[in-house]
Amino acid sequence: MLPRQLFKLSCCKFNSDNAYVLVVWALLTVIAEASQPNIVMIMIDDLGYGDLSCHGSPFIETPHIDRLYDSSVRLTNFHVAPMCSPTRGQLLTGLDAMRNGSTMVASSRMMVRSDAPMLPAHLAASGYATAIFGKWHLGENYPHRPEDRGFQHSLWFPLQEIGSLSDHWCNDYFDPVLRLREGESEKFRGYCTDIFFDSAIHWMNQQAEFQIPFFCYLPLNVVHGPQWAEPELRKLIGASYPKLTKGQIGYLAMLANADTNVGKLDTFLRGKLLYDNTIVIFLSDNGGYALIDHFNAGMRDGKSRLAEGGHRVPCFIRWPNGQIGQATRVRDIAALTQVQDLLPTLLDLCHIEPIPGPRWDGVSLAEALRGDTLVPDRTLIVQYGLPEPFQMTCVMQGHWRLLSDRKGTGKGEPELYNLSQDPGQKKNVIEEYPEQAERMRGIYDSWWRVVEPQTQQRASIIVGHPAQNLTTLSAAEWRDNALSSLHRMRDGVRRRGVWDIEVSEAGTYQISLRRWPAESKLSIRSAAPAWAPRDKDTPDHLGYAAGGSLPITAAKLLVGKTTQSCEVGKDDLAAEFQLWLDSGKTQLEGLFLDEEAKPVCGAFFVSVSRIQ
Repeated sequence: MLPRQLFKLSCCKFNSDNAYVLVVWALLTVIAEASQPNIVMIMIDDLGYGDLSCHGSPFIETPHIDRLYDSSVRLTNFHVAPMCSPTRGQLLTGLDAMRNGSTMVASSRMMVRSDAPMLPAHLAASGYATAIFGKWHLGENYPHRPEDRGFQHSLWFPLQEIGSLSDHWCNDYFDPVLRLREGESEKFRGYCTDIFFDSAIHWMNQQAEFQIPFFCYLPLNVVHGPQWAEPELRKLIGASYPKLTKGQIGYLAMLANADTNVGKLDTFLRGKLLYDNTIVIFLSDNGGYALIDHFNAGMRDGKSRLAEGGHRVPCFIRWPNGQIGQATRVRDIAALTQVQDLLPTLLDLCHIEPIPGPRWDGVSLAEALRGDTLVPDRTLIVQYGLPEPFQMTCVMQGHWRLLSDRKGTGKGEPELYNLSQDPGQKKNVIEEYPEQAERMRGIYDSWWRVVEPQTQQRASIIVGHPAQNLTTLSAAEWRDNALSSLHRMRDGVRRRGVWDIEVSEAGTYQISLRRWPAESKLSIRSAAPAWAPRDKDTPDHLGYAAGGSLPITAAKLLVGKTTQSCEVGKDDLAAEFQLWLDSGKTQLEGLFLDEEAKPVCGAFFVSVSRIQ
């Protein structure tokens, strides 16, 4: 259907050549104004600020990302969470982590509250096609899957890396099994990053053919460990830097592959004449990988820490038609900005009315990106983990940083740094400037009083819902005691936990308790066999040795106040139960017991389905 203005103009008749030129010009103008920009967002996992050659890395050339840098507005003081799930939640909701619910990388605290609309939902409501290709890490069951949060097309994996605890058994960065919509999965051929970009380009091409504006979200799993990389790139980088470790070589090889794919994406956009009217955003989800000794642009610490190197990351934004980046519009914005700002910025740039939801914590940077205004002075707060006041926290005000890094100091004692004099945060000046620390702590305390009640609102996994009747729970979603390490599970760890669930409809439910995922075909008592990835040059600790068997003879299921038990045979793959569940919120726990009826470990996987 033609836009109303275009329809009116096309019905007009003119007799002169000048009028003909006028109407063509008017038509083209209206078409250009009516064409909403596409959005492509690339998020690289665990990429440190100094890991790009445009930021001074001495170890690798990233020519395609550098070209994006050279044609963008760069947010040079841009901050995210120190770990990945909270960054993703903040990015997609525009809300602080302590307000949206995703405050940690595992347990029920990695899931975003369902009453907080996400960016794809806002865009889809205004006619955008929306898709994700890559890492989700915000929940793997209803109502927390990508398709439940506004993504119409999805190709994804659930947790921190491909091959994590709740991912497909023995999954690899090469030829991975990836999730689609509504519980379906498919095995793909090739290297993971190539698959994500190739699939995204194919999907974008389809939308372009029908002139549908699109939002393409590309949250990559690289350069997050394990460092499983292409052998050719390993050899090339290893030959250039013979003193680097296997882990460092793998890290750089993964980044080199991602850089090539960024170039492939730009080639596609130019070839399809989408380049000028596509907003491209490039960022990382947290500081550089802590186990890799890398160039850090003079900043202290990396991933998981509250010093600058843990949460200050690259962010480049380009939109030629919107006068953002390109030619004379390339510039740096040094003011404090945060990942929560991107959602309101994008909706502002695209002139989209948001759907109802909580008030955003981020602000629109649209006018600042165009150079029309300055970013307002703000005090920004980064906080990670359990909802405890002023723990794992950084308060940012201009060049001042007040932080309490319990993980870094072991004590969580306040530290104050003046980045204008000490960018490496080597000297704690809290005793020299107590008034500054008090002012910043006062701002934090006021913020905490507002967000603290919301931190008590926990997201639940809904079972028995028509949108997903068969729900598979994993230990990665245990309440505050999550197990996401596949290494520990395979080694026979004796650990237990409970799930927060909400029963959608009362009825009779089939519940299966497993120690291993169903596709493994392993019995409850048995040990997992050894497994090695395709990349044989990876560090030794990133393979999987054979695990241990456990003396399990029985299973117990606890749902609310209901308890049932059954025996477990030598070859049983699962312990099966049927019971009536009332609707509403409750907790579920599965246990495996020994001959003395003592707990051995929890059920790491539980399947729940309503049968009548």
